[in-house]
Amino acid sequence: MSNSLAEVHPELVSEWSEKNLPLTPDDITFGSNKKVWWKGACGHEWQTSVKARSNGEKCPICSGARVIAGINDLATLEPLLEKQWSEKNKIKPTEVSIGSHKKVIWRCEKGHEWEAAVKSRTINKTGCPYCSHNKVLAGFNDLATLLPDIAAEWSDRNYPTLPTVVVKH
Repeated sequence: MSNSLAEVHPELVSEWSEKNLPLTPDDITFGSNKKVWWKGACGHEWQTSVKARSNGEKCPICSGARVIAGINDLATLEPLLEKQWSEKNKIKPTEVSIGSHKKVIWRCEKGHEWEAAVKSRTINKTGCPYCSHNKVLAGFNDLATLLPDIAAEWSDRNYPTLPTVVVKH
């Protein structure tokens, strides 16, 4: 068969799982929508269509598309961030990958809570926006709290902006 998976994508033959036997890469077209088993060089096994693999789909576990607790979840790969996971979240840190775009609630060691995507914490290495003075928290990092003498000189012309909503920079 000239359009068989084996002929068109010989690089995928080594990842063809024995679970598919008696079906072989020689017996199926590279564009088939049939779901079959694959065993990646990584050792993970999964099911997806021949067409998806022919189009470049990789191991869903290694890519983070499928989360498996204890293997590729946030709690396993980033235990320090797991400690900042807020109890207010409806999902657990074992249910998201480190590359997830899902927004969750975080809690820093000073008790500040904020919402941020998992990926922004793991890949972009962002931290607490209040502790880093990127966001105002009245009573913590605002001008009135940190520099009360300067805040006392705040002009009424700045109204409605108050020194409690401005970060000291």
